[in-house]
Amino acid sequence: MTSRRPRASPKEVSAARRQSGGLTSTRDIAPLVERVVAIIEEAQSRVIRTVNSSTVLAAWHIGREIVEFVQRGAPRAESGEQVLEAGWSRLFREKPAVLPQVLPDVRGT
Repeated sequence: MTSRRPRASPKEVSAARRQSGGLTSTRDIAPLVERVVAIIEEAQSRVIRTVNSSTVLAAWHIGREIVEFVQRGAPRAESGEQVLEAGWSRLFREKPAVLPQVLPDVRGT
């Protein structure tokens, strides 16, 4: 059975580095900064892709709901223009902050 050495705390490691001059030049810290920047950029990229996918999916579901409402089971609808106008007006009254977040292109409609 081997005995384990006690782990040094982060404060102890940091103090030891300061005493030994471990991080004295900006050249030493450059790789760390590059890795941190890469992590942040990758996270931002994932967030953007997720938001874009969610926005497209929300728009598709909204469109499907509108088509189903207008068609009411018929293969084709006559005209959904009045339904859309009334629907957008009501949505903007009831949820003025939410709709532009889901469908940013309809703000001025």
